[in-house]
Amino acid sequence: MEKTIEFIHGKEEKFTTREIGILKLTKNLIECFSVLEHLLKNHSLQAILSMHRTIIDNYSVLYLITEKGTLLEKDIRYKLFLLDAINSKHEVVNKFKKDSEKDPKKYNLEDNNKAIEKDLRNKRKFNLDLEKFVNNKQLAKNILTQNNWKFKDILNNGKQQNKNRYNWIDLYQIARIPEHHSFVFQKYYSSFTHGLGLSIFTREENEILPFIATTYTTTALIGTITIEMLIKHFKINTRKANLSKNLESSFVYANKLWPSTNS
Repeated sequence: MEKTIEFIHGKEEKFTTREIGILKLTKNLIECFSVLEHLLKNHSLQAILSMHRTIIDNYSVLYLITEKGTLLEKDIRYKLFLLDAINSKHEVVNKFKKDSEKDPKKYNLEDNNKAIEKDLRNKRKFNLDLEKFVNNKQLAKNILTQNNWKFKDILNNGKQQNKNRYNWIDLYQIARIPEHHSFVFQKYYSSFTHGLGLSIFTREENEILPFIATTYTTTALIGTITIEMLIKHFKINTRKANLSKNLESSFVYANKLWPSTNS
């Protein structure tokens, strides 16, 4: 995957905002893979399953942003994705700034103010861009109002967007993860991620090994599908990029186990 990213970087100046976002999301995924590799060597089940769940979530978001819907829907979804992030960050920074004022020597309030100003500029820009789609009846107003980047139907204008929002299991299945795996990742791995009761039961070596084997298999599939997705999206010539000659057979294998839904 690193080779694919390196090749893409040579042409980065040609990318749109969404394409740069796809690259950054992929880099985040690679960093998670590196951490997981270290954890697997130490058989640390709590950390392995927590990081594995992080990888699944990151991959599912990347797949949704890259693959789901028409080009227009993808661009709108990505802008909503960023707008939601900006609003969340703005809320956190404001709260941090308010608490920091009690101890001005400890924190750099000027940096906080700059961050807030930058976020507000970006927020205005994205809102203006998205309002055009609303006015052209290409985007429902309530989807924009609620920053619903997980929308199912781009024209669903329901006041309560919960029914028009993909949940995590939906996102896993959009990202080609089979239903039985999706259920385990959401219901079982979450116990380890959040330190719930199930996380204290599995500790014997014979109980840990099946999870490690599953982690190797699923992360290999995620890596393979992500590379295939990047090659397709960025129209990479695999020979020029000097990628492995075994990639094609890896793609066939991944598509057999986790078939594409062409969604």
